[in-house]
Amino acid sequence: MSVEEAADRTVTRICGETFDGLGLISTDSVIFQRYPRRKLHTFLKEQERLRKTCSDVFAILRSDGLEAAVRKAEESGFADSVAITVGRQQLRDAVAARFRDGDNAWAEGFSDERTITIHFWHDPSHRRVM
Repeated sequence: MSVEEAADRTVTRICGETFDGLGLISTDSVIFQRYPRRKLHTFLKEQERLRKTCSDVFAILRSDGLEAAVRKAEESGFADSVAITVGRQQLRDAVAARFRDGDNAWAEGFSDERTITIHFWHDPSHRRVM
């Protein structure tokens, strides 16, 4: 199975066959690369800041502010940890990118009929997706 097929199956499992709304994809992996476990305090602070940024971006997305949400993600310093997608194809591509970068675990966050958030991370106890 290719990375794209795995991503498509994951998106279908999380969102269903008909979802074609906005997506917010986030990952801790980039933060972990910057601040390894030996700097755990800094890592945890950055992780909390990422969670707050994602919450803010999601609130902006729900109020039809796509450009403002993208701007908020970029201004926060987490442009490499947060992806905003429009439509199923972009969501699938963002999930495939996370798999290619080695993330192999995820959890669905906030969602409604037109917006979903998915948080990814690397879990050494899981096998790589591809």
